[in-house]
Amino acid sequence: MATSSTVTSLLGASCRARTLLALPSTSASPRRGPGRARLVAAAATPAPEPKARVLVAGGGIGGLAFALAAKRRGFDVLVLERDVSAVRGEGRYRGPIQLQSNALAALEAIDAAAAEEVMDAGCVTGDRINGFVDGVSGSWALLALVARTYINLMSLHLVRSIHLILLVRKKLFGHSEATYSGYTCYTGVADFVPPDIDTVGFRLLLGRKQYFGFSDVGASKVQWYAFHKEEAGGTDPENGKKKRLLEIFGGWCDIVVDLINATEEDAILRRDIYDRPPIMNWGRGRVTLLGDSVHAMQPNLGQAGCMAIEDGYQLAVELESAWQESVKSGAPMDIVSSLKRYEKERRLRVAIIHGLARMAAIMATVYIPHSGLLTKSSRLLIKYGMDMMLSWVLTGNSSKLEGRPLRCLLSDKANDKLYQWLEDDDAMEEAMGGEWYLFPTSRGKSSCLQPVRLFRDEQSQSDPSESGSSLSLSLPQISERHATITCKNKAFYVTDLGSEHGTWITDNAGRLDRMPPNFPVRFRPSDLIQFGYDKKVMFRVKVLNTHPI
Repeated sequence: MATSSTVTSLLGASCRARTLLALPSTSASPRRGPGRARLVAAAATPAPEPKARVLVAGGGIGGLAFALAAKRRGFDVLVLERDVSAVRGEGRYRGPIQLQSNALAALEAIDAAAAEEVMDAGCVTGDRINGFVDGVSGSWALLALVARTYINLMSLHLVRSIHLILLVRKKLFGHSEATYSGYTCYTGVADFVPPDIDTVGFRLLLGRKQYFGFSDVGASKVQWYAFHKEEAGGTDPENGKKKRLLEIFGGWCDIVVDLINATEEDAILRRDIYDRPPIMNWGRGRVTLLGDSVHAMQPNLGQAGCMAIEDGYQLAVELESAWQESVKSGAPMDIVSSLKRYEKERRLRVAIIHGLARMAAIMATVYIPHSGLLTKSSRLLIKYGMDMMLSWVLTGNSSKLEGRPLRCLLSDKANDKLYQWLEDDDAMEEAMGGEWYLFPTSRGKSSCLQPVRLFRDEQSQSDPSESGSSLSLSLPQISERHATITCKNKAFYVTDLGSEHGTWITDNAGRLDRMPPNFPVRFRPSDLIQFGYDKKVMFRVKVLNTHPI
């Protein structure tokens, strides 16, 4: 979720010099393949007549995007990077980075073949549903929006060169402290496949002073990140990160708990979230900054890497314009003015998105689960106001992409079904794959119970044993024929058969109700079904893609 920042220096007239252009792997998992090899080979093709020498300090996503753009325009580019192990596919897997449509459009303008390689190698979520969810209940109905559904996630190995970049920034502008956001972030990549993975690409679950996001990143893996408001500098005991996460988010909906449990302890990373307000002056003389070195932002919008790519594209455009002007006039290339134009072009857009990233954290953590605060007017504001804001963010500086369309190649895959889910409670459930189970949650004598699979038998049933969904318990609160579970029109119902001590259901909003006898009551994922007067026989409804162990 973080990107390397970059310093670019224009060294003047060109001369024959060695060129090091290091591009990151673009696989959706830590692997190497033909896509990566082709991308590196294409990007390293030397220009026949170099125009000027360009030194790029920092081989992160922004620096490499600029290097590729400048190289394509005939500049002689040298990239300096402290750590190239990630480029070679060595070292620890550093997790995915989000490339949204504005960054992809810029990348297409830089090099269409390279952009195609990135999209082929990455995991695209732009043709699926992306939106906000109540963290405790897991319900989309309380707050949801289409997060411009041509958003997609790509997995990139990132090169880090923070010490070099901060040194150059300090030399240019002196020391400046980063600003703590107030939130610590845990993140991990789990071998976990949600049952609705083919329909939902990304969820952001909201809670009070907490939020939890996760997305499909391909290769049967899901990346998640958990934000929790606390003081900076906290640490966890050895092998204690998962335990603490379960303490913080243990009361949230099942999918959050399942994701945490499915993640290996050593795959969980913890870091405090900082940002740096954008500064007015990005450079001096023939040196300028791009990416995190000048506008490090919080990861809440997934735009840090996207802004760095936009920076790289715009900088290359301004340099090319200055070169063309010098050819026409016969005067030396005005490098300093071109850098100033680049900074002016980018300054306002970056500042607004930096502020929106900060605001997103506030909006995500003032939400109160189960509050039901959204009125009809609130939903209209979310549907249209948020959509307009995201349209501006995600179409980026595409209007300046040298005659290219306003959106990237994925824009025709947009999917607006999330609004349908707001109006139809059954639509989301019907989109789910996987198998339905009842998981025992009780203790004591019934702790040896195993998960019970529910079969989608559309025929009318009077006894769950007829479909294989049977349960026999010898307990005082359980009647001989206590209840049945049936399926109709792909929905499951439980019917109390007039039992002495009743059947109870707790829905995902926390409401506990006793079922009327001989009347089928529909239940949904995450509901709790209790047989009898106490909690000794209680089951949670879950939908899974893999059989429980």
